[in-house]
Amino acid sequence: MSTNVPQFVCDFFSKLRHDKRGSMAIEGAFLLPVFVLLLMGSLVSFHALRVDWSYTHAATALSDIATRQTVINEDTLESFYTTADAIALDDTNLKVSFTSVSYDEDNENYFVNWSCANVSGARQTTSDIQDIRFPRMQSGDSVMMVLVEGAITPIMDIGLSEIVNLSKLSIRRPRFVAQIPDPDCV
Repeated sequence: MSTNVPQFVCDFFSKLRHDKRGSMAIEGAFLLPVFVLLLMGSLVSFHALRVDWSYTHAATALSDIATRQTVINEDTLESFYTTADAIALDDTNLKVSFTSVSYDEDNENYFVNWSCANVSGARQTTSDIQDIRFPRMQSGDSVMMVLVEGAITPIMDIGLSEIVNLSKLSIRRPRFVAQIPDPDCV
C-alpha cells in the first residue's frame, strides 16, 4: 500500500530535521527540573549534616564540661541543658542525658550510678547501656556518658526525605574526682 504525501509536507519535515533553532530551549526544559532537584537535595543534605555535626559538638562539649566538675547540682544541669540548646541546631525536641557509669569486675558488667535528663523518660538505665562499648575500666572506675538525641526535620520536602532521628554519645572519665556524686535529679 502506498501513500501519497504531498510534496510541501515532505519539504517541511526535511527543513525541520536540519533546523537547530529552539533546540537549546527544549534541552533546557528537560534539564532544568533535574538541576533544581539536585540543588534542593544538596541543600537538604547539607542541613542534615550541619545538624548532625552540631549534635556531635554538643555531646562532646557537654561531656568535657561535665567531667571537669567535682559536684553537679540542679543549677549546673540546667545550665548544661541551656548550653545544649544553644549549640544544637534544629533543637525542637532535644533530649540530653548525663549518666555516671561504673564497672563491676566481679560480674563483668557496667551499671548506672545515676542518670539525669532534661526530658522525662530520657534517663539511662543499666539495661539501656549494655550494648554501648565503654573504655576498659577496672572495678570501681566510672565514666560520664552524655547522650544528645533529637530529630532532623528537613528544611524542604523534596519527596525523598523524612524525619531522621539522631543520637550522639560522648564518654569521658571524670578529671578531678574518681566519680561525680549523684546530683539527686528530680
